Amino acid sequence: MSLRRPLQDLCHYQVMWNISLGPSIACDTTNAIYKFNLVHADSLMLQDIGLDASMSCFTANPQDNPKVTYIHFAESPTLSFCAFCFPQSAVIPLHDHPGMTVFSKILLGSMHIKSYDWVTTFDSNEVTRMPNGARLAKLNTDAIFDATSKTVVLYPEDGGNLHCFSAVSPCVVLDVMGPPYRPEEGRDCSYYDSEVVRVGGDGQYAWLNKVPRTFEMNGFPMHINIRM
Repeated sequence: MSLRRPLQDLCHYQVMWNISLGPSIACDTTNAIYKFNLVHADSLMLQDIGLDASMSCFTANPQDNPKVTYIHFAESPTLSFCAFCFPQSAVIPLHDHPGMTVFSKILLGSMHIKSYDWVTTFDSNEVTRMPNGARLAKLNTDAIFDATSKTVVLYPEDGGNLHCFSAVSPCVVLDVMGPPYRPEEGRDCSYYDSEVVRVGGDGQYAWLNKVPRTFEMNGFPMHINIRM
């Protein structure tokens, strides 16, 4: 298949950016943000990535837990392009994107997003780390988003770098991540359990504890052609 614009333009611009400027800036998230904004992320629609709402990945088997389907489109040293398709009630658990900037655009349906950022400085009378390894995080987002919502952007240190997606209805989210996950470079996905605490009396904080977890998704093959 061929990606429809503007996602086609995004792939084209990013490949040309890497060729012309080389790998020395491949992880420059400021430049990645600029390139993504060039193609007006908020205007993306479901048909731009070759999907439609009648596909089986949006229907859960009543006998099974609803499972997310992962679609990988393209990847460069700077950015990774992928989509996640959710049947109703499917969940991607609370996880992180260490050292990464991520654009998330809902293209179909609605989902609940709950996100946190690590607390790095706090009142001298409070601790931000526990002996068991749990870290203090502050709530960033706790709301429902749909296809009319603007693109959500999270950054390495703020914007909701740790987040959980829960499908309110069958939905699709396009993720553009820069730079991509690379465990050998310290960018590996970790999952967390949370325990809400009332720091300062507002209930906006939680202890997040990294937990061993594997998260399985269905794969959906997509073969794309990117015009250079």
